[in-house]
Amino acid sequence: SESGGAPTAWEMVHLKDDGVESSWSTVSFPFVSGGDIGKMTERLPCDGVWLRWTHGSYNYKWHNAPRRQIIASLNGHVEASVGSGDTRRFGPGETLLVEDTRGEGHCTKSLDGVGRWSIFIALPDDGPLAWLFARPTTRELALAALAALAAAALAACALRRPSGAGGLPRRIGLIGGLAPASTIDYYRRINAGVRERLGGRHAAEAVLFSFDQASVIELEFAQRWEEVGEQLARAGLALAAAGGE
Repeated sequence: SESGGAPTAWEMVHLKDDGVESSWSTVSFPFVSGGDIGKMTERLPCDGVWLRWTHGSYNYKWHNAPRRQIIASLNGHVEASVGSGDTRRFGPGETLLVEDTRGEGHCTKSLDGVGRWSIFIALPDDGPLAWLFARPTTRELALAALAALAAAALAACALRRPSGAGGLPRRIGLIGGLAPASTIDYYRRINAGVRERLGGRHAAEAVLFSFDQASVIELEFAQRWEEVGEQLARAGLALAAAGGE
């Protein structure tokens, strides 16, 4: 949108879904300030930024966006298509708002065979309580199922071992590294609880399997859920072998 030769909004292609099918539209972000430095939109909240490179032979079949995100292409050309057969092509400097986290998804492929550089900007869900009412994504369902399996395996191990002092597990098994700050907080809280229950200078006997966060995020981003499951299963087996409950 332009007025007097100057744009009044940042417009980009929008990939969305209705819960079943993905489709294309456009979306505008109005400019609200200007001055000598140029025009700007309102501040957009962001949950994280990924700097990405993909091979020139990239051809990713049907998949959903793992989250709401804006993708900015820095070089190369890529084509994305939806179930209706409608396609869009993107080149250097173009941006795309992707929100088709449900339904059949879309296909994406490189067009010119060159390695492609791009920036992925993760956006939060709409509204502070949107997560509470949203249907779970494939990622959320997969991780929940894997977490339940890991918990069941550790519980089975715990039933075969006698409890320690005060009825507490003899050795706590922790899977960490997926969010290092949370891992630290869990460990601190566990030990605080043990001291409160047993008194003195008691601390939890624990074993920790800590993941390389970047490697897991890479698998999640590519929606390679079977490999995520294999990683979690490996961690659970390692903890059980070390006596973790």
